[in-house]
Amino acid sequence: METGFHGHRSMNGDRVPPQPAPIPMFRNRLPPPKAWRPDSTSRLDGTEPIHRPLSTKEGTGDAAAGHVWNPHGLVHPEQLAAYEDYKRSTSGELRDVDLHDPVGVPITWFHRLQTNLMELEDTHIDAYLKIIRRRQRLHPTVYGSRINILDSQFFTLLDHQWDRIGTGPERKPPAGWSVFGQTWSHDELAVVRGELPLGIRPWHDVDLVLIPCNVGGMHWVMASIDLQWGHILVFDSFRREVPFRHRNAQFACLRYLLPSQLYTVHFHRNRQPGDKSYRKKDGPFRMLFVSADRVPQQELGGNCGAHTLRMIEYLTANRDTFDWTEADMPIIRQKMAIEVYCNSRIL
Repeated sequence: METGFHGHRSMNGDRVPPQPAPIPMFRNRLPPPKAWRPDSTSRLDGTEPIHRPLSTKEGTGDAAAGHVWNPHGLVHPEQLAAYEDYKRSTSGELRDVDLHDPVGVPITWFHRLQTNLMELEDTHIDAYLKIIRRRQRLHPTVYGSRINILDSQFFTLLDHQWDRIGTGPERKPPAGWSVFGQTWSHDELAVVRGELPLGIRPWHDVDLVLIPCNVGGMHWVMASIDLQWGHILVFDSFRREVPFRHRNAQFACLRYLLPSQLYTVHFHRNRQPGDKSYRKKDGPFRMLFVSADRVPQQELGGNCGAHTLRMIEYLTANRDTFDWTEADMPIIRQKMAIEVYCNSRIL
């Protein structure tokens, strides 16, 4: 049996067994990881950052490009001071955090993002993921270039669509339903064609797709779609409390509808020669769950969204292991809030 997060098969096809030692997630598929720490690089629309980029004197990485990765590094004092001044302000200003539409968020939005154990909304998830995608675009030698990161609405829309198809507690398709027979509109396929969200590539040009998923309307988990092997890995920070069958039903929309969408956009035909791809079949993707001892676990509710963002951040940077715990969440969430603030502007 092969091990690791990606490019493997489990003996029972259901779940990834516990491993006694850290195992590389990507094998040798991507360049070796470099270091990162939050910065305020220019926005994709060309406007200048509010605060100067962080110093590159600490840590290692792509220093020539002014970008290093140190997930446990300290926030620059000037950025911390600016953020604290903003929190103390009574002006009531709204800030554009660069979501799909120029909708301003109030200071309470940043308070929720920063505060330990407070549940994150989809706007928090999408705002931070856009920053990660920006890093990919600005520093392609540091981050995995064959990884797509999707917004939260992708899973939500597919899940609502599957509600009209799946039947029973396991949400299986009705008799006669076919992966090859499902019809899609042009707009419904915009994501797998690489048109949305901004910064992703057509799926036939990538190997992994990372998706934040809000299951049950109250819990965030991450799904990693491996397009080389045709399976879905689920990373859940609350894994110990949820039966496998329950989560499997919640992800039926991805298991059945993703291969259907990929078939419709001719994924295999457009794949470059030499790029490994899963075997095309009229059936669902396999679902695998990463064991709880491989994923940082939360003891209480509220931090699932921050754990999900952190896992996407690590996978994108080709990190071999998840080396934080629930006890690190207060500082992790503060750094996330500061980075979003430093990449926002007054509306």
